Amino acid sequence: MRIRFRAGESNPLALFLSGASLIFVSAVVLFFSEFFNGSMVDEAFFAVSKHAVSVPSSPVNRANDGKTVVVSGKVTTDQSLSDGIVSVPNVLVLHRSVEMYQWVKHVRTRRSGNRNVVSYSYTKEWSSALHNSAKFHHKNGHENRRNFPVQPATLSASSANLGDFRLDKKHISKLEGSVTALPLPSDLPSKGYVFSNGYYYPSVGAHDTVGGIRLRYSYIPSETPVSVVGTQMPGNSLTDKGGVFLAYDGLLSKSDILKKLKKKSLSVYLYRIGCLLAIMLGLMSIDRAKMTFLPFIPEMTKYAVPVSKKNTFLRALSVFSGVAAFVWLFLNSAIALLLAVGCVACWGKAKSNILRDLPPEMEGVNLFKEFKDVLKKEYQNGMEKSRKEEARIIIGNRKFRSFKEVKDAFRNEFIPKIKSQLFNRSSERIADKDKKEDL
Repeated sequence: MRIRFRAGESNPLALFLSGASLIFVSAVVLFFSEFFNGSMVDEAFFAVSKHAVSVPSSPVNRANDGKTVVVSGKVTTDQSLSDGIVSVPNVLVLHRSVEMYQWVKHVRTRRSGNRNVVSYSYTKEWSSALHNSAKFHHKNGHENRRNFPVQPATLSASSANLGDFRLDKKHISKLEGSVTALPLPSDLPSKGYVFSNGYYYPSVGAHDTVGGIRLRYSYIPSETPVSVVGTQMPGNSLTDKGGVFLAYDGLLSKSDILKKLKKKSLSVYLYRIGCLLAIMLGLMSIDRAKMTFLPFIPEMTKYAVPVSKKNTFLRALSVFSGVAAFVWLFLNSAIALLLAVGCVACWGKAKSNILRDLPPEMEGVNLFKEFKDVLKKEYQNGMEKSRKEEARIIIGNRKFRSFKEVKDAFRNEFIPKIKSQLFNRSSERIADKDKKEDL
C-alpha cells in the first residue's frame, strides 16, 4: 500500500505531530504556570475576599488569633545589617548585587548565497551573569574568570514590628520584591571599596580590567509603610500558617489589595484560556490528520467522521482539568479531586457525544482494531503479489519468475547450446589435427 500526497495536500503525519506537540507544550506551560503562579493567586484572592479581616496595627485583638488579617502600618526595627563591606543601621533588608567586567560573546548570522554564515565578536562589558569563556568560539585573548570573587547576598533583620504585631526573619525577607528598596546613601562608609556613580569599586587595582568587580546595594529601611496579609497567631506574630502571606508597598485597605489581586487573577485566567485554546487547536489538528489519512484507504473511508467543535472543546477541557488536577494535588487535595472529577466527566461526555453522532453501521466498531486488520490484509496481499508477480530471479541479463523457469531454460536452451559449443570445438580440434598430419 503506497500513499502519495500531491502538492497542496495536507500531510496527516505533519498534522498529527504538530497537534501532539502543541498539546504537550501547552500542558507543560500550564503545569509550571499553575504551580508557581496561578495557584498562589487563586489561594490569595480566595483568602482575602472570603476570610480576611481588616484590623489596626495596634492594639492586637486576641479574638482574631488563627484568622487571616489585613494590617497596615510602618515596619520598624533597630537592628543593623552588615556584609563585611558596608554596615547599615535600622534596616529591614539589605541586598547586594555583583557585576564583573568580562568578555561577552556576540553571534551574528547572515545569509550568503544558499548558506548561513555565522560570525563572532567579543566586547568587554559589565555583567551580573557569568560568561564561560571555555565555551567561546575564539578562546585565545578572551579569557574570563571562572567565578565571582564576591557573591550576591540578601540579609534580613531577625525581627521587626508592625505596630504591636511581630514579624520574624522568614517573613521580613518576603518584603524584598514586594516593597520598594532604596539605594544606599553615597556617604556610607565601606571597607576596602570606594563609592562612584552608584557602585562600590575595590579601592585596590583597576576596576575596568577583565575580572574587575563592582557592587550595588539596595535596602528597605525601618519605618517603611507596608500592608501585610497574614495569619494572626498567639504572641502577636503574623505568619503564613493559613497558607497566605502577602506584603504590599504603602498603606492599603482590604479593597485596595483585592483590586491588585483581581489584576493578577485576570492575567492568570488569560494564560489559562490561552492554554485551553492551544490544547483545543492541537486536538483539532489530530482530528484533521485522521480525516486526511483515512480516505486514502478505501476500507477506512467510512470511518472518516468529523468531530464537532463542541466535543473537541470538551476533550480539551478534560486535558486542561487533568493537568490542573495534577498540580493541585501538591497544594490542595480537595480542589485536585474536584478537577479530576471534571476531567473524567468532560471526557466521558465527549466520548458519548462522538459515539452518538456515528452512523448506525459503526456502532460498537473498534477503529484501532479495524485499522490494524486493514493494514494486516494489505501487507498479506502485498506479499502475495510480490511472490506471484514481482519476484524475479536474475541470471546474467535474463529474468525468471520462478525456479521452474530456470530449470526449463537450462534443459531447453543452455544445455543444448553448451553441447553444440562443445561439439563445434571438438570438430575444430580434429580438423586442425588432420591438417597438421597432411603437412
